[in-house]
Amino acid sequence: MNVAMMFTMETNARAVAVELLARWRHLHEPPLIPEHKSAFWSNLSPRDRVLAFDLIHGIIRWRGTLDHIIRISLRRSDDQLEPLVRAILQLGAYQLLMQDGAADYAVIDTSVNLARQRGAARAAGLVNAVLRHIQRLRVGAQPRQAPRPDTFALDARRQMRLSKPIFPDPKTDFPAYLAAAASHPPELVAAMLAWLGPDLILPMMIADNCRPPIVLRADRTDFSPPLDAGLRPHEEPGYFLAAAGWTPSVEELVQRGELSPQDSTAGLAVRELIGLLKNRSMEQPVDASAHTERSANLKILDLCAGLGTKTVQLARALPTADITAADMAPEKLQRLSLCVRRLGLTNVRVLPVAMIESDTGSYPDGARDRSFDIILVDAPCSNTGVLARRVQSRWRWPVLNRAALFEQQRKLLQWAAGVLANRGWLVYSTCSIDPEENRSGVTEALLQDRQSSWRVLSEKAVLPADTGDPAQRRDGGFICILRRDG
Repeated sequence: MNVAMMFTMETNARAVAVELLARWRHLHEPPLIPEHKSAFWSNLSPRDRVLAFDLIHGIIRWRGTLDHIIRISLRRSDDQLEPLVRAILQLGAYQLLMQDGAADYAVIDTSVNLARQRGAARAAGLVNAVLRHIQRLRVGAQPRQAPRPDTFALDARRQMRLSKPIFPDPKTDFPAYLAAAASHPPELVAAMLAWLGPDLILPMMIADNCRPPIVLRADRTDFSPPLDAGLRPHEEPGYFLAAAGWTPSVEELVQRGELSPQDSTAGLAVRELIGLLKNRSMEQPVDASAHTERSANLKILDLCAGLGTKTVQLARALPTADITAADMAPEKLQRLSLCVRRLGLTNVRVLPVAMIESDTGSYPDGARDRSFDIILVDAPCSNTGVLARRVQSRWRWPVLNRAALFEQQRKLLQWAAGVLANRGWLVYSTCSIDPEENRSGVTEALLQDRQSSWRVLSEKAVLPADTGDPAQRRDGGFICILRRDG
């Protein structure tokens, strides 16, 4: 590709990125990113679309640091910046500081031209001056060391060195340094410090700011990746990295049902469940005296099935099980139904949650029919374990109604307990690292329920991690498998 073509591609992608980012008027209300098939992207080629997605996601992740550096370069408050001008500055600063391969002159020139073309000609001089200041401020990338007021971590191995100390001193005000240099809202920094302590928080925030690789789960035990797919093994057995990106070959493998997009932590709940089921020393999740007719074919409910990633995982791992996938969102159920038919999963039925409630009926004494041997509750959560992927979540967290969220999670778990067989297994999982959404809040409330007796069979909490090797990259999350003993 010649320079002119690259310049045109970059300009098109940057223009679309600016259009979306200019919609971001309030920090805690980040814009929704349209899906790949949305008409929003219709004027972009596939290559342009990939670049625009990358720019948008990267800028949303790094907004806190970008805004801090822009304020320093403005030498005044940025409160009066028009959203369009702010978006252009963020885009230029991101490419100068966080992205490799873009020539400085091209970044600055296209930013100035974008200001003129988008009706902000009066701000063109400001854009030029701020970006040139940032260019002079940047010393360059170097191996990562202990945090300092003139550095911020680009990833697990590298930091960006600046020509002067523009960040709070991490030795005297570590929380303020993290908010500015690691791009997390101050309220979330304070909460994470309380959850994790000072030693674990920075590596985790670095992982939050890194672009996550495409990770896929093999849905056949004998899966062998084709040479043209660009796949290489992940450290978690049965998982692969799409090292060449989402290629047509990868798409074909997913459509054929040989691979499913899933981070290794997201698959932990089902993997742990299958491991317990295979361990013959564990008591089976069926009361043989009351449920002998179901001993061979377990009845499993995936309560918050969403688009069905874990449903497919369950169906592949337990082909003789009777699996019900349920959700409250009609559009997700429709897409899940299409997926189940496409993959030929004959052991799965898809139902709205309301139909589960009416199906279970009741005993004469009014108690619910405890009909499921295993129930998976992959609960809605704050997404604090997947901030690298759910890029808007960190900015929404300070205004999130956490009390209502905790209550919803507890109610889901209690509802599931109401339709679980005696000695059945309840699998609770989140993609959160907040203890209140996990053991100390939600599952602990169930364990303290005096009307039932519960035992923890397995419990694991995982923090986001990025060592610089994509094969070791993982998201954060929590799983707990409980057994009802009465």
